[in-house]
Amino acid sequence: MKSLDEKIEGLTEQVASTNERLDRFSKSTDKRFESVDMHFNELSESIDKRFTETNTAIDDLARATAGGFNDLHNHMHEVRDEIAGIKVILVSLERFMLPLRSDHDVLTGRVKKLEEHVFV
Repeated sequence: MKSLDEKIEGLTEQVASTNERLDRFSKSTDKRFESVDMHFNELSESIDKRFTETNTAIDDLARATAGGFNDLHNHMHEVRDEIAGIKVILVSLERFMLPLRSDHDVLTGRVKKLEEHVFV
């Protein structure tokens, strides 16, 4: 059997080998974490930039939409005013037409009387 010193020496070698592997793994892991951290920071900056651009676009769209609605609202009032003006003109024409209709009715009645008198 192995002596105690040999066993201790074997275990010491195993511990040293394990420590070397742990050091290599630690260095590799550190590099990976640095790489992941760098990519995360780049991604975070890109997301922040796109978020800012999106918010700016939304604000611009909201202002443009609000302006469009204001223009439409103002145009609707202009059209309403024009319609009201047309109604005033139509009422005036109707008032003007009433005496003409009356005269027309009177004249039509006279023509009928003349026709009856002449063609009797």
